[in-house]
Amino acid sequence: MFKPYTLNEEEVFFGFFPVVERDVEVSSKPVSTFDAVGKDTVLSHHSTSDDDRATGSQYVAQARRWFGSLWGTLRQVRDI
Repeated sequence: MFKPYTLNEEEVFFGFFPVVERDVEVSSKPVSTFDAVGKDTVLSHHSTSDDDRATGSQYVAQARRWFGSLWGTLRQVRDI
């Protein structure tokens, strides 16, 4: 439903993906699903600066923290 793109741990591009309902074929039968569509999504840009209190620096730090927590959690689940 959203996607952050991190570049060089200093820049983040972020976009909300609209959700649409559509049918897909599963085992030769149509199944109604919801799909997050990223095509034509506008991305906002955030970057770090020398000021750790600047909005861009805080946004990049939080995006990196979120990403690390997500993959850390998934790694733990996989190891169970």
